[in-house]
Amino acid sequence: MMKIYFFSVLVSKLALVPQVASALSERQLFNEREFRSRVSKALESMETILENTRKPVLPEEVEHTYQDKYALVEFVANSGIASYTNALKFVGIDNDTMEKALRWVHESNQTVSLEFDGNMYSELVKEEEGEVTTSTTKKVIESETITTHDNNCESTTETVKVKQPKWDYHYNLHMDFSLIVKSRDEEIKLMDATGSIPFVKTSYYHKQNGNARYHNERFKKDLNLTWLLRMVNGNMSQFTIDRDHESCKTPSRNNNVKKLLEFRSEIFYFAIGLKTFIQRVHKTHQMYDVGATTLNDSLPQISKGEIFIPIVPVFENSTTLSTEDLNELLKLQMKTLDSTTATAIDKYKDSKFTTSSGIILHLISDYIVSLSEQLFDSIEYIEYLLELKLIEAIGKRIDSNDFEKFMKQHNQKFFGRDYAPLPFSRAVQIPGRYPDGVISIESSDMSDDSEPIETLVRKIPAGSNRSMTIPIDAATTVELLGDQYLHGWIQHVWEQSNHGTKDHNLIARAHQFSSYLLVIGVLGGSETFIPKEALILKDKDEVIIPLLSEILPSAKEFKNAIASLSPEQQEFAKAFRAMQLESSVFGICVIPLKPQMENLLNLPEGALTKEIQLMQDLMSLFVEYQIPSDLLSFDGPKDIAAGDRVEAVKGHVSAVLQVIEGEKKKQLVEAKDRVKMAHSEQRINQGSAGSRAHRGRMHSEPMIQLMSSDFGEDEMFYSTAAFAMPSTEPSSAPIQKRDNAEVTQANFREDDDSEQGGTSNSDDFTFIPKVLDAKLEEQNEGALKSTIIKAGENWERLRKDNLLLPPKRSYLDSNAKKTEKNEAMDLLKAISRSGSLPIANSDLHIIISLSHCFHKNLMSTIIQDNINPIKQVEKSLLVVGSVIHSIAPPMLLSLEEGKKRETTKDAEILEATVA
Repeated sequence: MMKIYFFSVLVSKLALVPQVASALSERQLFNEREFRSRVSKALESMETILENTRKPVLPEEVEHTYQDKYALVEFVANSGIASYTNALKFVGIDNDTMEKALRWVHESNQTVSLEFDGNMYSELVKEEEGEVTTSTTKKVIESETITTHDNNCESTTETVKVKQPKWDYHYNLHMDFSLIVKSRDEEIKLMDATGSIPFVKTSYYHKQNGNARYHNERFKKDLNLTWLLRMVNGNMSQFTIDRDHESCKTPSRNNNVKKLLEFRSEIFYFAIGLKTFIQRVHKTHQMYDVGATTLNDSLPQISKGEIFIPIVPVFENSTTLSTEDLNELLKLQMKTLDSTTATAIDKYKDSKFTTSSGIILHLISDYIVSLSEQLFDSIEYIEYLLELKLIEAIGKRIDSNDFEKFMKQHNQKFFGRDYAPLPFSRAVQIPGRYPDGVISIESSDMSDDSEPIETLVRKIPAGSNRSMTIPIDAATTVELLGDQYLHGWIQHVWEQSNHGTKDHNLIARAHQFSSYLLVIGVLGGSETFIPKEALILKDKDEVIIPLLSEILPSAKEFKNAIASLSPEQQEFAKAFRAMQLESSVFGICVIPLKPQMENLLNLPEGALTKEIQLMQDLMSLFVEYQIPSDLLSFDGPKDIAAGDRVEAVKGHVSAVLQVIEGEKKKQLVEAKDRVKMAHSEQRINQGSAGSRAHRGRMHSEPMIQLMSSDFGEDEMFYSTAAFAMPSTEPSSAPIQKRDNAEVTQANFREDDDSEQGGTSNSDDFTFIPKVLDAKLEEQNEGALKSTIIKAGENWERLRKDNLLLPPKRSYLDSNAKKTEKNEAMDLLKAISRSGSLPIANSDLHIIISLSHCFHKNLMSTIIQDNINPIKQVEKSLLVVGSVIHSIAPPMLLSLEEGKKRETTKDAEILEATVA
């Protein structure tokens, strides 16, 4: 057994964890500069063993195929396995030990591991009590004195000798470690060492516990060698990639490479732990042993390029190096290992600490760290090379925004003209008239080039489907007879985290002297649209409403999640999911006000188009004063001319306005009389200033006293009236103009039922998410997930106070939104005569939202997962489009695209979506 002086704090596992984590974190990203530097040094070393006519180069410098990258990864892996095996020979796993370990693995199917066990503890040898003489000072003027000056003040002190007790504790610090390779039934000792060193701890004034232990710690670490040994057959490494396995995505993303990198991580941890342990042992030994070398005498480190690393991902004439070449590289590795370890041992042969075991263990640990770094970087380089070539082919690094723009163009060619997705930018318009405004859904980044989302959309003309109703209150339900639009919206979610999606806004704008109602809600059944939010837009108003997305688990994820639940728990989960799917049907209803006002007032079509003042008066009467429509509508003979009807309505409006004005004046006169009476009573009561009643009135009427003393009679009246009368004008906070480009209008298709191939009077839009869920479950599709859309909290509005001022920005809180909704619902109730008059002109947009989720960003999805996201999204579009339009997926395609896919393997996509 070798004698070794490893006298120090032996580091525990917990003490090493932060350092290991720090070291690993530095290696998680591919370090291109360091990698190229190591490869350059390796190529220089290879020139000494290869013929001078041979010039291996990095793959990027020579033409090669995709399959060549598989061969290159296999060469790198076999180089790494052989390099690890050679390095382990220097810690005791020689040829005989290797042969025995290989038999354990290949013949007995046993697990083989490498175990390091280091232990340190202190032992009290003896305890000595004594005393020590110290010097102190006193303010006694006797004997020998020392004079000092402080701020011109002289003081005299005396130095005296004082004896103090002390205790010396003599310890021996013991250390031992061992390195063994073991199987289930047998173990072989590779290295062991033991030693001790004395040290003394001194205590003054107070006696301490002599049994206290110092540096009583243990470090133990295992490394599983089974996978490494399975890859060794005789003297050769036999790593290969199963290219046909379903898990094989790319040359560096497959189960075989995954296991290689897992072992690389394990041996990397193991080597970092041993290296750090020995370094701290060495430093602590120098602190305690007065005969040790100085603190600057550190352990030997491996210089870059000093020991050759045979892991070199290079090509020669578009092929990897041969087995014979690899053997030559491994010989060069062993040669440099021999010379480096011999040099280090010779350099420290006179040191009390640096025995051969310590030197070798430290050097090999350091070298294994370098091997692991090079192996990781070589695998990453091959993947990096794929990304590099893709960027070179496209001309730039692409992101999700580039993909969105591509899909918008691609969809116009992919789908037939009648089924291609359209921008969600809808004019609020009666056919043949100028639009009252526009609504759109856009990305929330609000950039200058922000465009509306695109949706698969089918128009259901008025009368071809059951009408929808809006419940206003318990007694009032309004029927919508207008067009309905069924939208399928697929969001692309990259690097899905916490079910998050890209934020979007619903933007609604009104034109000058125009107005309409906007109602946002969800479908509560086949015939019910439940309003969640509502507001009136008029006179160049612009409202920005954030839309929040909540992604539900896919049908596949839901099925897997409930598989282990009880029948009762599954029943609850299914019922709750059904409710979630139904509530995912989002709706936006737009109601132009002029045509409905014309129906309400018995006016002919278009009668209010040029009646700006009349329209504003009607809005004021309905919203602010809630005047019944019967007081304003035309009730004469039907054969009266349109102009006369309008004049009659104007007369009714004028009469009502005069009544309102008269009521205002009457209330002002009454208020004036009340103030005068209060003023007179105050003067009468001033005669008895000392009475208790007078004092009571003075306290109960402070406002009247203040007005009578500060204003004249007329001024007092108007001030009091203004104070007493509540304002009937709705408040609006001042806002400033939003600098954003106007949303462009897109025309929606207007197809009839016969062209849609399946629309019937029994359409229930709330059933569509369930149909999609069942279809996706049949296809075992986990990327496409139902998504709930709802309006967010922080609304933004741009409004002009008058024509001379620019628009100002304000934010609507919950109270303001509630007020807006109440006013909108009051107006809807008024123009529908409390539900008895249907809304003939309306657009109801029903949005079925889904999210196609990718777990990585765009580049990683293409490079690492070897997925073409275009094909994945095409499949999702066909699934959703077939449900939206109620036709088979092949009918959605353009003629050119359909012919193309009939002759290619892409026909599988169509077959998969027909189910």
